[in-house]
Amino acid sequence: MTLLVDMERQLTAADLDERLAACWEVFDLGLRLADEVAWQDGVDAASALAAGAACAAGRDLLPLPAGGSPAALEAADAEAVARALDRAATVLDAAARDAQDPSQVVALHTAATHARDAAGCLRAMASEPQ
Repeated sequence: MTLLVDMERQLTAADLDERLAACWEVFDLGLRLADEVAWQDGVDAASALAAGAACAAGRDLLPLPAGGSPAALEAADAEAVARALDRAATVLDAAARDAQDPSQVVALHTAATHARDAAGCLRAMASEPQ
């Protein structure tokens, strides 16, 4: 769980670029988790696919992180990633409020919406029958 703790710490960094990179990483982790579990027994595939789509859409609205490597998937579970996506949504909404460029405001708010949608889908994928 150290991985998600590190992401949470990056989501609260003073530097906006570091916070946005952390949001990108959270979206990427959510996408890979959803793809990994989509067809497993006991997982609602539609919710998993919707979570993956929301994560991909949100990630695509953010700049690529400057460096690093993808987070290890085995350290993540759906609820922990959903909590990280909730936090990312808060970070993205705050960044949108501070943004000067109208197109950036829209992109950040839209990414925040995708983060909330993905979090809800990750929570639903394990709780709904197939």
